[in-house]
Amino acid sequence: MTGTTSSASGSASSTASSATASSGSAAAVTADAATTTTSPTTGTTLTAAQLAQMTPDEAYWAEQPAAVQALQNMPLEDRGPAAQALAEQGYKIDVPIMVWGQDPLTTMVMRQQDGYTWVPSAMQADCPMPPGLSMPGLANYDPNNPPAGSIQVTTAFANGTNGQDPWVQWPASSTSNS
Repeated sequence: MTGTTSSASGSASSTASSATASSGSAAAVTADAATTTTSPTTGTTLTAAQLAQMTPDEAYWAEQPAAVQALQNMPLEDRGPAAQALAEQGYKIDVPIMVWGQDPLTTMVMRQQDGYTWVPSAMQADCPMPPGLSMPGLANYDPNNPPAGSIQVTTAFANGTNGQDPWVQWPASSTSNS
């Protein structure tokens, strides 16, 4: 990503915005139900009632820091430079989702199906070999030892959401929250 860096300003969706505090950093939301989910990324706490009103896409973005949430509603041509600036500040940027605009749940499901447990963030080197393959002279993908700053491949953000994602068809047994 080269070029002039833009400010990472903009607004996240109203649902995602309501899930984080307005203090500039993603702070815990006051619990209004017995069950809560805490983001491993930001420490943002979402209640079961809040998650039930969100799509998986909204829940994914609600877990992101406020500065990263701004990428969601930027024009695609502005996302690359803004994402690069955020990555240079130390934020984890998942390029296919946050820059290219791919669906978070679909992207994570595809990664899981391909055997990934982590993927590199924007400022990290690509994986030299995909999971399950090896070649002399190239480092193998190690699913148990992700590099610092890499992105965990997970669909946990979708647990408890309303599941209205047109790209993923859940098997009947996968819809429970247990």
